[in-house]
Amino acid sequence: DYIIERFQPDAVLLTGGNDLVPPHDRESDVSLERNIFEGCLINAAIRQGIPILGICRGLQMINLHFGGEVIPNAENRSHVGTVHDLIWRAPFDSYEGRPDRVNSFHDLIVKPEGLASCLNIAALSLEDGNVEGAAHQEIPVFCIQWHPERPQPSGAQFEMGLIERMVRGGNFWT
Repeated sequence: DYIIERFQPDAVLLTGGNDLVPPHDRESDVSLERNIFEGCLINAAIRQGIPILGICRGLQMINLHFGGEVIPNAENRSHVGTVHDLIWRAPFDSYEGRPDRVNSFHDLIVKPEGLASCLNIAALSLEDGNVEGAAHQEIPVFCIQWHPERPQPSGAQFEMGLIERMVRGGNFWT
């Protein structure tokens, strides 16, 4: 709570970065300290009603935090440095400017059956059906698996608009 009280953010952004769980095919860079810190940050933001946006590792962290599962991509289909198509679910499928193709830089995945029960699927990868976007059912928490800060086919207008809407209106999708 100290971080939230000290800095009084309009929103919390959980970024990409090191692994949450060890991948199956390479050396891991899991940071238990970061995992614990981000878990505490999520709890504090929720207690104070501050919106949370998770990007890549942030989606994975949010899913784990709420009881979901994050696993290595066992199909050995690398999602690192690729672009893939999305299938959007309601109500996000009607949002103007939503990207239909996104970049990808992750080895760990969330399968639909591994999504925390309090999260709804917002977007799936057309290629393998893995979760690419999720939204909490009751509180202002939204997460995406792609990186809006990296080059992508659609730019980052959707993500910037999402952040603005979350700061103004919380979980506007419910």
